[in-house]
Amino acid sequence: PVFFGAAAESHFGFCHGGAMTSAMDDIIGHLGFVAVGQGPWTGATVQVNCKLSKPVSVGQVLKIDGRVVRQERKKVFTEATLSDEDGNLYASAEGLTIMGAKLQKEESDIDRRIWVFDESSRIVSDSGWEMSPGSSDC
Repeated sequence: PVFFGAAAESHFGFCHGGAMTSAMDDIIGHLGFVAVGQGPWTGATVQVNCKLSKPVSVGQVLKIDGRVVRQERKKVFTEATLSDEDGNLYASAEGLTIMGAKLQKEESDIDRRIWVFDESSRIVSDSGWEMSPGSSDC
């Protein structure tokens, strides 16, 4: 689940579309990492096309579903949707992630992170997260 708190507010009481897009962008990028079996931060999302369909209220909790559409060598094409528990669609996105893109000149601790899968919550996160992924205020 993703929680859109006060920090995501734009128009009075509503979430900024950029916060919605950013949340789906994270899923799109991580799907690329998982699809090629590499750890986090081993590539970069280079394109995100987002359609905002319905306003999100501040304080609303939604879910993001993502899937890999296809893979062409280093290119991973993905889709993501933002919806409520009743299936009402708030936004959708298509993305392209390029795997193996070296973004930094030198390796750091971020580059050495690994995937962590919590079986009970069915959440995938990276080893660098200091708190539960569902507890942040976007």
